[in-house]
Amino acid sequence: LKKESSSFTDASEKQFIFDLWNQEPTSSSTYGRLSIAVSGATNPLSITLQSGSVGVYDRALSTTLTAADVFDGNWHHYAVTIKDSVNPTIKFYVDGNLNHTQLLVGTTMSNIRGVTGANNALIGGLIHDVKGVGTYVTGSGKLSGSIDEFRYWKTAREGRQIKNNFFISLGGGMNDVDFDETADLGVYFKFNEGITGDASTDATVLDYSGRIANGAWTGYTAAARDTGS
Repeated sequence: LKKESSSFTDASEKQFIFDLWNQEPTSSSTYGRLSIAVSGATNPLSITLQSGSVGVYDRALSTTLTAADVFDGNWHHYAVTIKDSVNPTIKFYVDGNLNHTQLLVGTTMSNIRGVTGANNALIGGLIHDVKGVGTYVTGSGKLSGSIDEFRYWKTAREGRQIKNNFFISLGGGMNDVDFDETADLGVYFKFNEGITGDASTDATVLDYSGRIANGAWTGYTAAARDTGS
């Protein structure tokens, strides 16, 4: 993520880097949500992780990473891992290094089920309304910034794996775990497939995980891609 100096009107305003929802009502016991947001707060990066009524809402990912660190106009790699259903552990990495660990003591979470098909997640905006906060428009909470190399893993990556691979491209995922450690790479957007000049083609974001889970670039314009990126 590369983000310039803060463009928020106040500390409570949020822009969403990633938002996943399993299309269950927010009042349902099977409701599932995973969101990563940035705000004008002192510790600007936060996570929402919910399964039914259990989980955390808008929890700071770091107690030491400040707005000055995030809004410096430079590229930074951020990784979040979530492990275990009982007393889940959330780890947050910055540029390959572990920055903060938090243990959700006394919390037992079920799997977020039913994330299948299309239209389950957005990069750079909200896919669904914030739980308990009125209605929404898809894409609201729009991110102002630049994103590259988005990876969604189906298992928690270890610190050494993040440290060794955050700055390099990976090969496509394989289903044979013994053959290739990228077997658990669920979605991989490099955002570098070039420009054809045909907007209907260029608005497709290719998935390099081997799952063919291509993304659709909402509001694509000819100036959105840069061959020098």
